[in-house]
Amino acid sequence: MGRQLASISGNGINAFFKYNAEGIRTEKTVGTVTTKYHLVGDKVTFESNGTDTIYYSYDSSDNLIAMKLNGVEYYYIRNAQGDILGLLDGTGTQVVSYTYDSWGKLISIEGSLKDSVGVKNPYRYRGYRYDTEAGMYYLNSRYYSPEFCRMLNADDVEIAEILKGELLGSNLFAYCMNDPINETDSTGFMLDTIFDIISIGRSISYVASSPTSVTAWVALSADIGCAFIPGATGGGTAVRAASKSIASMRRSAVRIAWKEEQQLVKATGKGTRAWNKAEKKELLSTGKVRGYHGHHINSVKKYPHLAGLPSNIRFLKRSEHLKKHGGNWRNQTTGRLIYRR
Repeated sequence: MGRQLASISGNGINAFFKYNAEGIRTEKTVGTVTTKYHLVGDKVTFESNGTDTIYYSYDSSDNLIAMKLNGVEYYYIRNAQGDILGLLDGTGTQVVSYTYDSWGKLISIEGSLKDSVGVKNPYRYRGYRYDTEAGMYYLNSRYYSPEFCRMLNADDVEIAEILKGELLGSNLFAYCMNDPINETDSTGFMLDTIFDIISIGRSISYVASSPTSVTAWVALSADIGCAFIPGATGGGTAVRAASKSIASMRRSAVRIAWKEEQQLVKATGKGTRAWNKAEKKELLSTGKVRGYHGHHINSVKKYPHLAGLPSNIRFLKRSEHLKKHGGNWRNQTTGRLIYRR
């Protein structure tokens, strides 16, 4: 809680922000102009500010590939690190180009449509959404300032606990462990290769303790391979899951979340959702409420390192659960963690 930027005031700017229950931004008001974002999971599919409308297209891997601004489609040009380098029109002509420094600060916008399409396109460095009025990137969980090379607020304590003993200590406001050239942080929770590093470390320990185990060596190879493939994480963990399923972590997270929810209601009379009187009574007496599912806020398939966190669990009815997945269980979700302690 409290990680969501509510407003910005100063230097002639007054901006206000709204978020949904998962902590994803749904609305931004700057002065008298309000932009509303329509989402599927954490992806913006359509936005409008009363003057401009933009529809976004994604590929099967959820990578942004095109935007349709006021009925005209433009296609993104990206480099291997995910930076938006420019936009092409329908004829294949580059009409916008962007240049950034190593930390994502915009150096220039060039091209025949730089003052219209170039400015109105919000996706820039690393594919992050850029708020021009704030001079910051919105990373779903947090905001990042390329001017100061730091996050606006600290990382989650539980995320820090995940990293405890795995990496050297770091500033919780730091962006990508101070290595912006090689790393990305698409969610604001932790840099995208952290899980690879953790998993490689565990695989090495696994090999050291079981040098004759074929699974151990395959796991290590998979981890190292994933570390060099953008978007692929924790290959060794996937291999090891054949003998030690991640499903047990998921079940454990739900079980602990129910226990914490029970303790929260017992201590405060309120939970992380508006339980009615009968539901509270059932929760306090049995430790759970019938008809509710433990939804992993950040999908385990995409964020396996969060599978065992009880703070990654939200209790929903089946219909609510399906709605969170946009009507299709295969759709992945993301959102802010919930702290019950």
